[in-house]
Amino acid sequence: MNAILYLIVLILGLGFYFLSVIFLSTKRQLYLGLILPVFVAGIALYNFIKPMLVYNPHPTMQEGIYMSFFGALSLIGFMIFGITKYRLKNHNS
Repeated sequence: MNAILYLIVLILGLGFYFLSVIFLSTKRQLYLGLILPVFVAGIALYNFIKPMLVYNPHPTMQEGIYMSFFGALSLIGFMIFGITKYRLKNHNS
């Protein structure tokens, strides 16, 4: 039961993230749509650098999983921003 609840929360969170990037990219301040993907890319970068700087005698795959998830999420966010910007540019001309 808990796994289903976690899956539902994950799907709702991802949907909210993608809709927020689209919504922020379509407003007058177009570059507000970059805030969320840059923030998520910062989390991925933190999880990439942390194992190099902090010694851990018992490493786990947690940082790698977080790095992959947030890295992919930020790339998808940047792609959505670019597509939205391209469509608005062609639609307005």
